[in-house]
Amino acid sequence: MAEKLGVVKELLGDADIREFAYQWFEGKNDDSIRQVYRLLRQYGLSNEKIATHAPLLGRDPESIKNNHQYLKTLGLTDRKIASQASLLRKDPESIKNNHQYLKTLGLTDRKIASQASLLGRDPETIKNNHQALRDLGLTDRKIASRAELIGKDPETIKNNHQYLKTLGLTDSKIATCAYLLGRDPETIKNNHQALRDLGLTDRKIASQAQLLGRDPETIKNNHQYLKTLGLTDSKIASRAELIGRDPETIKNNHQYLKNLGLTDRNISTNAHLLARDPETIERYYQYHVGLLREDYLDRGSGRELILSHASLLGIPPKTMEANVQYLSSIGIDYHNGFLLGSRPSTKRRKLAWMLRELFDYRDIPRDHKREVIGRLYHFVRENPRILAKSLHSLERSMDKLRERIQEY
Repeated sequence: MAEKLGVVKELLGDADIREFAYQWFEGKNDDSIRQVYRLLRQYGLSNEKIATHAPLLGRDPESIKNNHQYLKTLGLTDRKIASQASLLRKDPESIKNNHQYLKTLGLTDRKIASQASLLGRDPETIKNNHQALRDLGLTDRKIASRAELIGKDPETIKNNHQYLKTLGLTDSKIATCAYLLGRDPETIKNNHQALRDLGLTDRKIASQAQLLGRDPETIKNNHQYLKTLGLTDSKIASRAELIGRDPETIKNNHQYLKNLGLTDRNISTNAHLLARDPETIERYYQYHVGLLREDYLDRGSGRELILSHASLLGIPPKTMEANVQYLSSIGIDYHNGFLLGSRPSTKRRKLAWMLRELFDYRDIPRDHKREVIGRLYHFVRENPRILAKSLHSLERSMDKLRERIQEY
């Protein structure tokens, strides 16, 4: 044994080798050990990496070569193989069987390559985990997209599923956030408590379940930063998705919105913009400013309307253009930020409600219907802000509205 250790020490130098690995060198001659070492170095493994997988030096060189070649045919690069070096000493049949089974689940070779550690797992574990995930309501397609779950500890998956259920997540919601099933249970619990401390209810947390899997420090730092921008805890809770965003994205978006001329107060009331892609906001801004200009010769004349109604920066150009066209078609000035915030279809529903509930349109003789429609449009043109109210608000003030329409 001392001789064999001498060869290994000669090859690996001062690299640390765990004592249990020495048993793998028994019965192996120096040439075999040296040959395996050369192969591993050729495949890109450093001495330190070989030391952490020292049992490889005791394997048959042909077995190492065959496994390497097979992994290459699956699309794994030498760099990927080096990061999953334990695969080189696995039983080739086990790797092939796992590969075949993963293929039947819908994983492509590229996906398998990205989750190469699965090839070295016990085939029964993979099958049992697949079945457990199916039992939780995940389709094979979903499982394929979150293939790392197949290699997780079944108890972790089961416990996480149970905990997520206690938070109010349905099986369908859990399926859409399936990666949570493989997260460290303590991370999920700590994040849940942190989100509760920020004022989020379990119902809100369930609707933003992806936050449970985020880095706790990211959540803490984003919350602190949003507070410095003037957002209250209740506002942050209503826009909880911001807490899980990349901090740099939030900072860059805030700076961009400031550069456009928005105040911190305006940004905080339109906090959803902080989660948008800056390029998208820029594109919307340029389009809207041109579309809403009041002076045709001054393209920037629509800027003030945008800055005073910053929520418009979240409305796609198509929707904005449709709004302008619709308001123009019914004779209403579209330079009104309150009216541009909803789709034309929403405005049509409100008009239909007013015809039906305020003008009793269904009970009016056919030859009077056109006249009633004209009265409605007259009413709306003189009271355009009514189209900015919600249907619920209109329903609550129906009696007052009935009195007002008597003037039209």
